[in-house]
Amino acid sequence: MVNFNFQKAVLTKDEVYGYYLCMKFILVILIALLVVIFAVQNSVIVSVSLFNKTFEGSLALVIILCYLLGVLSGFLYIIPSIIRKNLIISDLRSKLNSQKSKEKEKEINKQ
Repeated sequence: MVNFNFQKAVLTKDEVYGYYLCMKFILVILIALLVVIFAVQNSVIVSVSLFNKTFEGSLALVIILCYLLGVLSGFLYIIPSIIRKNLIISDLRSKLNSQKSKEKEKEINKQ
């Protein structure tokens, strides 16, 4: 018979992190399995012409390379906005810290 422990309703931070890592590992395994199935089903040799050069490779490899180029171009497109937001956040944090220090100085001067 299965014994369930219903008295512990709240998980600790370490337990939640452990479940997160377990789910992440399972997801990586599933994605790897899907990639292997995709590569086996699309193992036909195709020719790709680019700038008067012809390359031959499996269809799966060509599709995966095109996908990775798309991911890379999307990442390069989004980097400037990430950097800009991080700069704004660091500027606002420094302003907040200076404001807090000014308030502490005022409190000390009042006493």
